Amino acid sequence: MDQMTSSCGEANKLLAMICQVDSAEVIGLVEIPNHVRFWGIDSGIRHSVGGADYGSVRVKDEGIELLETEASLDYLCNLSPHGYEARYADKLPDFLLDPPIFENFRVKTFKALLTSAMSNLLLLDYG
Repeated sequence: MDQMTSSCGEANKLLAMICQVDSAEVIGLVEIPNHVRFWGIDSGIRHSVGGADYGSVRVKDEGIELLETEASLDYLCNLSPHGYEARYADKLPDFLLDPPIFENFRVKTFKALLTSAMSNLLLLDYG
């Protein structure tokens, strides 16, 4: 979502978005506290959002199909980590080890930490 960030982003703020297969919705901007710093690290790995490699990383058809059927979800990331672990983890194929629900949960947790009144202590705990 580099294009969204460059067109909608602002200095010293994170762009909060919901990205699904067919859409991207800007939720708002999250102020970065003065005591927090971010560093970008270039992995050196090239990627294309239009190629098969990108799709294979972001979409695991077999696992997603199972969860959508079982849980009546539009997207796998809309299931909570607890719900996934309790009801579906043992039913998914081995290749689906880190489903998008964990990524979504981590992002939401990090946003909550950044906007929390006690962000110093919470950010230390979160790493």
